[in-house]
Amino acid sequence: MRRCLALLLVLASACTEEGVGTICLDPAEAATFQGGDDFTIRVILEECISACARLVKTSCEVQVEGNTIYLEARGSYLKPGPAASCVALCAELEAECVVRDLAPGTYEIRAGASSMKLALPATGPIKLDSGCGYFEEDGS
Repeated sequence: MRRCLALLLVLASACTEEGVGTICLDPAEAATFQGGDDFTIRVILEECISACARLVKTSCEVQVEGNTIYLEARGSYLKPGPAASCVALCAELEAECVVRDLAPGTYEIRAGASSMKLALPATGPIKLDSGCGYFEEDGS
């Protein structure tokens, strides 16, 4: 029994902190948006967790109030133990947030301390954080 307890103490868990996150979306989806569509927003909670992280779980609660979209994204995972052999690669911890049946308009999207404005359908380039992995429509 003592060995099992010691082994459990070696496994370290990690959770994201509230107010942390980068708002990301697909500019092509924003440009082709039509009223009543569902719209997907990703919230990157951590840019680099171990590729060997286990039991990765994320969730996102969405609330639309007027022209503000509130995202409450959460995530957790188990870090690999010190004896684990693991390739030194990063993975993103990201939550997928789906806003259902959205009307066209200009919205403020808020996730923790992060926020951005977005017009749907988008008619021009969208400025995203460099960590989002999407390029603006003008190729930059």
